[in-house]
Amino acid sequence: MALELVTFDHLKAFLGLEGATISDYPDLSVIRESVYFGIESYLGRFLEATERTEEIRIKKSKLIPLKGLPVTAISSITSDGDAVDSDYYDIDSFGLRLKYTATNELFSITYTGGYATADDVPDLIKRAASIQTIFEWQSKENIAATSVISEGGTTIRPEFGILEAVKQLLNPYMHPFKISS
Repeated sequence: MALELVTFDHLKAFLGLEGATISDYPDLSVIRESVYFGIESYLGRFLEATERTEEIRIKKSKLIPLKGLPVTAISSITSDGDAVDSDYYDIDSFGLRLKYTATNELFSITYTGGYATADDVPDLIKRAASIQTIFEWQSKENIAATSVISEGGTTIRPEFGILEAVKQLLNPYMHPFKISS
């Protein structure tokens, strides 16, 4: 996870932390990383730009969904071992759109997809990461508890996982082929 969705400086200011770096707060580092991967899982896509290879069998379709979005470059595509020329596909918001209908073909696609820098990440995704990270940090003593008893009474806590408010921020960026949860 090299793509930083929420900076330590932001967390430090919001939470009133005094340490100089995130390494002063090992739990926060773990939480921030787990939130990153939780967001990727919820969205059904990879956020960080990197070259990756995916193998996908297409039964009968013109659509090839890829996990690293947005797709920025295609290095190679093969169908059942044969090279596919760039004249036969277009890059789309979900991956690739073929200019023909593939029928029971195994595609191997090497491509670069995702956001190159944190500045490229939409603000709502960064806000979602901030909210979820802050919530988990403030709740770290009671992780997975459904209720917490304190001097003021009992507090019912949301189910452990991505908060509903965070999901609402993330929904516009969900992979188009992923069914929302």
